[in-house]
Amino acid sequence: NDAHQCMDSRALINNLASMIRAAQANKTIPIIGTIPPSFRNNPCADDIIAEANANIHSLAAGSNIVVAEIFDGMNNRDLFGISPDRDPLHPNEQGYRVMADIWFQAMMQATPGGLTAALRRRRRPRFAGSASDRDA
Repeated sequence: NDAHQCMDSRALINNLASMIRAAQANKTIPIIGTIPPSFRNNPCADDIIAEANANIHSLAAGSNIVVAEIFDGMNNRDLFGISPDRDPLHPNEQGYRVMADIWFQAMMQATPGGLTAALRRRRRPRFAGSASDRDA
């Protein structure tokens, strides 16, 4: 929304950097995504999105963070809008499937050892009760 109002992307990047620091302080693996393309025929928004996405990549590289490349992966008008109005801003069902896959691939890349290793690291639930209850 800020891009469509031609607002400066520096505030976006500063806020994103703050969220990254907070996530890392909480021992969380942050993953950030680029801004999706705009199909509203707004040259100012296109410029802001391009600037913000370049800065998102720089921020991620400087912080060793994985980027979910939403812009490139969704740069197809057919992934946006639902007939009959074909909303050019929000993904349609197919677009959300594509976006989900982009985020999933980024999570797999960011997770040390992949999903299987992450699941193995999870603590197993402890059973209350006797040993015979646990064996049942």
